[in-house]
Amino acid sequence: MREVGPNLLGGLSVTAGEANDERWVEVRGEAVAVIPFMTFRVSQRSQGPIECFRPDVGAGTACQGGAQ
Repeated sequence: MREVGPNLLGGLSVTAGEANDERWVEVRGEAVAVIPFMTFRVSQRSQGPIECFRPDVGAGTACQGGAQ
């Protein structure tokens, strides 16, 4: 965001985390004012699975200890 259009989104905050077998990143901020006296808060979240080795034997249903 800072490289593409540093003035398009104010109050920028980025958070990231993981739960179960997925990781996510979320970006939030306030869009540039195009209508006086109106503020638009925007956010976008992207998430996806953590890739890891799962053996053919046993349960093999979850990553052990997060991403390896």
